[in-house]
Amino acid sequence: MLELTALGSGIVLTLLVAIALFFIALARDYRGGVQLLVSSLGSGLCTELLKRVIERERPDALHRLAEVTSFSFPSGHSLASAATYLALALVLAPRWSSAAARRGAFVLAIVLTLVIGFSRAYIGVHYPGDIAAGLAFGWSWALLIDSAFSFLSAKAGPLEFGPREGD
Repeated sequence: MLELTALGSGIVLTLLVAIALFFIALARDYRGGVQLLVSSLGSGLCTELLKRVIERERPDALHRLAEVTSFSFPSGHSLASAATYLALALVLAPRWSSAAARRGAFVLAIVLTLVIGFSRAYIGVHYPGDIAAGLAFGWSWALLIDSAFSFLSAKAGPLEFGPREGD
């Protein structure tokens, strides 16, 4: 479970976003890159803000498999992984021609974040409500950012700086 929970850690998510940004930049999908950055960085800021405002203590230390010193609500691993993995699916899936691959990206994002959330409860560092709130907020955040970028693209045109057709 400690290995699974690491998939939602800041270092793993940062590395994943950096690798994804490299390939997104190669594809000249600057809108997608900015969307992924806003979603992932914003989720971290939201987590810190909510933890400082709510200041909920973690579950009893006797049952923990890992030592954590920050506040409990919301689960930062759940919130950040939900926002980042869903944002990756939202940015990458539309590029794929296979409907099964597109669906698979979303299923993988959701299942992976649920597993990360479950691992946080299993190792005893979060209450179920911390995890549920983190997942709901993270997924909502990623969808809100996707909607905002879609709205802005519809109003102002796409943020693509690559070669145009016919160039």
